[in-house]
Amino acid sequence: MQTKVFNAYRITHENGSIEDINALDLVQALENMEIPETESSVTQTFLVKKGIRTLVEDEPGEVIFTAVVAENGGGSIATPASGKIHVGDTLQFQAIPARNYEFVSWKLNGVEISNEETINFTMPALASGVDTAVFIATFRLAPVAWTTAVEPAEASTAGCIAFPTSGSSEANTETEFLAVAKEGFTFDHWEVNGESVSTNGLLQTTVTPLAEGESARIYKAVFRAE
Repeated sequence: MQTKVFNAYRITHENGSIEDINALDLVQALENMEIPETESSVTQTFLVKKGIRTLVEDEPGEVIFTAVVAENGGGSIATPASGKIHVGDTLQFQAIPARNYEFVSWKLNGVEISNEETINFTMPALASGVDTAVFIATFRLAPVAWTTAVEPAEASTAGCIAFPTSGSSEANTETEFLAVAKEGFTFDHWEVNGESVSTNGLLQTTVTPLAEGESARIYKAVFRAE
């Protein structure tokens, strides 16, 4: 609660109606009339009493806000980037991950408030002395799904294998694949997207984010008949 000082005004309308209004000044009193000038014009205003002290509810504090993407990037925000609101007002934020990224969380002034991409957030009162709210959307590289395959097809039926057969890995981490040739075949090389990457049966590789057009990474073990 806070103390405010008002004046008491009596306003008379052309139709004979009288309004008693407490306001900071005459301008505010005229703005707060229940009967608008368009219905009945004001014929007289009278200051009844000046300097009335009274307790009133605190007005919601004004908050300056900004919405940004974390420094590591990985997406965008489809909402107003900045503005002014009051405590108790609701804001909607939407985070949009870029290709190969996934959304992690929203933070308000460093404190996590949600892990949903789209949120309707009611502005709370900030800490004493703080009047700026910074909303940060954080993203990270999404796991990379991969499978292994054997070429030619008849090599697979002959018992040649590429192991493991499928899974996912954190982007930019090291992973190993093993090609095993059975009798009658010899391992030749590993391929990724049609490009030879190694002639070693044990492929040690970095699982990089998916390229444009890739839905999953395919590591292909190529064998040749003896």
